[in-house]
Formats: sequence, structure tokens, C-alpha cells
Amino acid sequence: MKFPQITHSLGCLLLSAYVLFPQQAPEPISIQGTIPASPGPGTVYRLVNVSEKEIAGYVLKTQAFDSSGKPTVKVTSLRAFNLEPGSRAKAKGEVWDHLHRGTINAPQTNVTVDYVLFQDGTHWGRNSKASSKGGRPRSRG
Repeated sequence: MKFPQITHSLGCLLLSAYVLFPQQAPEPISIQGTIPASPGPGTVYRLVNVSEKEIAGYVLKTQAFDSSGKPTVKVTSLRAFNLEPGSRAKAKGEVWDHLHRGTINAPQTNVTVDYVLFQDGTHWGRNSKASSKGGRPRSRG
């Protein structure tokens, strides 16, 4: 095989990989830290909008693991700013707290941003909670 044929084959392979596995933009919400909720059981997550767009809503996913590393419990929590009285979309750089009530007794937990809905109607993320139902998170009004 000659050099031009190799580079052409390699280019086709890379293009196929890009089409099959497109790159997703970095997470638009950064989880800066956690503090215990007061009063009562729970956790407060300090979040920051690190995207260029206003955030209208999001889904956080908490996955718990047992001591062997096997997933045990998955909890999702949704927050839609436009549905909360007196609330508004979160601008670039804005910081807010997300309260998660209750506790998960597990050796390890992992909190991730699963889905983000932007004010302009576009979205980011896998949305694993609603993808099994065939759509985006829905809200009743």
C-alpha cells in the first residue's frame, strides 16, 4: 500500500469515527463543591454556569456504588428556573446552590451533570432519565 492510499484510508476512518462518536462540548455547569444541608439531611451543591449561554434548567445525576464498585442507586434531580416563581435563567459565570434532600449511605457517590436546557431552546447532555422514555424532560404548566 502506498502512502497516499494509507492517508486516504486513515482520513476515512477518522471521519467515520467523528460521525459515529461526535465530540460533545464540555459540561456547561461546573460543580464547585458541596456542603451539608441545614437543617436536616441532605447536600447543597455549589454550581457555576461555565457555558456561553443562559441556563434555563438542568438535571443532576447521583450514582452510588457499593464497596466492590458495583452501581447500586441512581438518583436524578431536575431544576427548571423558568418554572420557579421569582427565578430566572442563569447567566454565564453565575453561581447558585442546588439542594438535594436526603442521604445516600454508600461508600462512594458520583454526582454529574446529565442534561442542560439553555434559554435559547438548545440543549447539552445525554439526558439518561428521559432518553428511555423517548424525549427531553417535560414540565407541566
